Amino acid sequence: MFALFQAPIPILLTIAVFLEIRVLALFYIVINALFLVHVLFIFTMIGLLFGAAFVTIMDRIAEFQKLFDKSALPIYAYFLPSPLAS
Repeated sequence: MFALFQAPIPILLTIAVFLEIRVLALFYIVINALFLVHVLFIFTMIGLLFGAAFVTIMDRIAEFQKLFDKSALPIYAYFLPSPLAS
């Protein structure tokens, strides 16, 4: 009688382990996705910060350049594609 109740235990343990592995795999995928999203967000913010700093510096140099030469192109014009290039 006692052995009859013990028989399904390995089956139940197998099902429990299988479900736990699925839950852990899902958890691992979610954590990795969140990690990747936050890393991409950080790199995007760093890129925007450096881009804004670059534009600000170029603008300051252009303003400084205008003090000495009224006919000078702003310095960031040298970074733009030339209309003669095409």
